[in-house]
Amino acid sequence: MAFRDRIKDIGFLILNEEKMRIANLVENELGDTGCESAHGLSFYIETENHKLLFDTSPSEVLIRNAQKLGVDLTSIDTVILSHGGMWLVSRIKN
Repeated sequence: MAFRDRIKDIGFLILNEEKMRIANLVENELGDTGCESAHGLSFYIETENHKLLFDTSPSEVLIRNAQKLGVDLTSIDTVILSHGGMWLVSRIKN
């Protein structure tokens, strides 16, 4: 079972009375959200104060899945990289 299927009901969490949205943008397995799969794991995390991207993808799948899930990648204010893989940073542009 794809990770995004296991967390699909999370949608919004209440953490210290702050709403949080977590969207699984990329992973190795197909889920039932209609999103594409690709190597890697990437999350969009939105709180009342921040819009974060945790890891990227070596392909355009991240962009297409974000569009499918209604995530505006241009609004991200923080990018978190889990490690220094070149393919992680190659997709980041000013």
